Amino acid sequence: MWIMRLKSHEIIVMGISNLNSYIHRESRSFIPHLLHNTLVVIDAPSFLGYLSSKCKLPSQFGGEYCRLYAVLLKYLRMFAACDVDPIFVFGGWHNRDGFNLDTLLNRKKQHYKEWEEMMNNRTSKDSWDKESHVINKLPPLSTSVFLDVVESFQFKHVAWGSEGHLHSAELAVYLNCPVISRNSDLFLVNSDSPMPYCFIPLDSIFWEVKRLNVQCERCETLRKTCSVLSCKRFCLSNSPLKCLNPKLFPLLPLLLGNDYTKIVHVPRIDGVPRPQYPPEWSERLCEIDTRVNWLSQFNNDDLTKPLRAILSEVGKEQLVEMGNRMMKSVFVYIIDSLGLGQEMAQFLNLSPRLYRPRLRQWNMKDIYTDAFKSVLHRFCSCGNEEVSENVEPSGSSVNAGTVVDIMYKWPVSLINKFRRSECATYALDALYVRGGVVLKVVCEDIDLPQSVNKVSEELRAMQYNILLGLEDRLELIEAKCYGLIDHSVTEHTLLNGEFQPMRVSCRPYRLDQTEQSLEEFMSEHFGQTQLTDPFDRQLYWTISFWFRNSQIACNQCEKVSDNPVVLAFSAFAYVSKFTRINNRQISELIDHFQMICESAVSCEEFRISLVHQLTELQLVAYELSLLRELVSGIMQSGKELRQTSEAEKYSVWRMFGSCRLIYWLTICLEQIPSSDRIQYLTTKMIPELIGRRWNRTTQSTVQQAVIAFASLLRAIQTKDEQHSSSSHLLLCS
Repeated sequence: MWIMRLKSHEIIVMGISNLNSYIHRESRSFIPHLLHNTLVVIDAPSFLGYLSSKCKLPSQFGGEYCRLYAVLLKYLRMFAACDVDPIFVFGGWHNRDGFNLDTLLNRKKQHYKEWEEMMNNRTSKDSWDKESHVINKLPPLSTSVFLDVVESFQFKHVAWGSEGHLHSAELAVYLNCPVISRNSDLFLVNSDSPMPYCFIPLDSIFWEVKRLNVQCERCETLRKTCSVLSCKRFCLSNSPLKCLNPKLFPLLPLLLGNDYTKIVHVPRIDGVPRPQYPPEWSERLCEIDTRVNWLSQFNNDDLTKPLRAILSEVGKEQLVEMGNRMMKSVFVYIIDSLGLGQEMAQFLNLSPRLYRPRLRQWNMKDIYTDAFKSVLHRFCSCGNEEVSENVEPSGSSVNAGTVVDIMYKWPVSLINKFRRSECATYALDALYVRGGVVLKVVCEDIDLPQSVNKVSEELRAMQYNILLGLEDRLELIEAKCYGLIDHSVTEHTLLNGEFQPMRVSCRPYRLDQTEQSLEEFMSEHFGQTQLTDPFDRQLYWTISFWFRNSQIACNQCEKVSDNPVVLAFSAFAYVSKFTRINNRQISELIDHFQMICESAVSCEEFRISLVHQLTELQLVAYELSLLRELVSGIMQSGKELRQTSEAEKYSVWRMFGSCRLIYWLTICLEQIPSSDRIQYLTTKMIPELIGRRWNRTTQSTVQQAVIAFASLLRAIQTKDEQHSSSSHLLLCS
């Protein structure tokens, strides 16, 4: 990943450093293209990050999810208007050998550094309260908002293993349709398909629906106007890479460096005559061009020649290990058109719309494997050393130590939960990837010793233990759980401002699938309650768990019911449940309550402690939801799938629709004596949140919200400060 700075705004461009700039130096690298009446496969994380950055959505208060929802609606409507049928592909776990652990850590350190710089300037109101101020980081529930919008259009989405952008390319190649991303890795994709590969950079799309004067056959039949989105697609034959045989593309990352390997220095490259580069070219662009030209001399040779030149710089004691690592890096860029792309299409019940030859031209993975083996055998003094082929077995016989598919022998119901992004993939990184999981950097108080992720460590441990219990029952712990060492997994998280590897003890926990229901499981571990509505129970468990585990909350108030963050959050959650507040209303409400606060107290300094608590609440609510889905996926094994009720479908993100508004509601409540806060909430704050125009509908909605809020408050007060010992049943002693 590299960051390009444009004035005060940052654009993150994923992939090989500066390759995107190198391709764009030749304007003919991209040719006009119209998106209309077609399937397209979209790299989902790239798309979400792009829109958040493009629309400059503020995130310093913890997340403006209602605004994000509106932005996503706007852009997905454009696809629908042009009869473009997008398929969004998310990544799953990371490389199981942990090759990109250093890259992930460096990326998170950069995110934390950006946040730290802003926090050090928080005494200046201009540095945190401006709409234009954007932190290049997605709030915790952003993906949930994205999925909600995608499903509202009935567009398809899927989460697969490894990196989402590469699986996007695999699915697009199989379906013979364009792939959209902003990851420069996709310039180097090598496919065995005889059909042309169509890559559309995300930033080349002109986001304005255009009506054509002519009609395609389909639109003519339907008697409708053709609407299109203009964009540009990558044209290899006109690009700076045209001098290179595509079979050599997978070797370029070894020479340029990527998430999996550092740059391999080949002294022979220095002997290649260099042209006179334009003075405005950076040293990195000159380096890329030199290495592309050096590699092009092997266009007509077999692969062993460039590999010999590259591997000759590796010491003999590291030769086999580095050779295997390089080969796996190379495989990342080679697409088997009848491999994972076909599996994803089958899961989504899709088939290519256009004619697609079934015969493959060649199998590049086999060709590269043979070339690596040949070179390594030649360099090694002992000829019997082997190179692993990174091919996972598909048979039923699995021995300990064998690399197998993470989801091998899992219940179909659980696999579907992960494929539909209903379960968390960080649990997969922790258990199944060497080196463990790197936890995200979110809005948090840098003055606290522990990361904000500390609040939900118990929930993550429960997920690890449940998955471990499943693998224990399948007798596959040793074969699959690469991340488990001495009965512990590793979480890389912030401690005193630095990323540290933290060991989390694990022990298998087997779910009782016959004697216990999902609701009984949740009640056993998070507390019994008389509340019956799924939304009320979720809110109750979230608040109770958060108050027990927050680094700040329990030190500020003796009772949950006295906590202004809890009161403001739960009031907003119920208002959001019973009425949909639009973004204009939210902006007006923010101004209204901010003005009340500023007339009573000085609000010059950013209250990061409040944002920290709101982020904690989000993580708890989100991970409780993930835990519920994980347990459901295992418990449904072999049973008829139960349809989810509308109440259960209520999206967690709506509870936090505007963290900026909740922030000011909290400050407003802090100015009210604790004995008067409930009355102020029910008689003034909730009615103002729902609407100032008083009519029968408004009155009914206010009554619903007040009654629900009062019921929740009674449940919290009944259980105030009561810590159920059953919540620790899944934790290691």
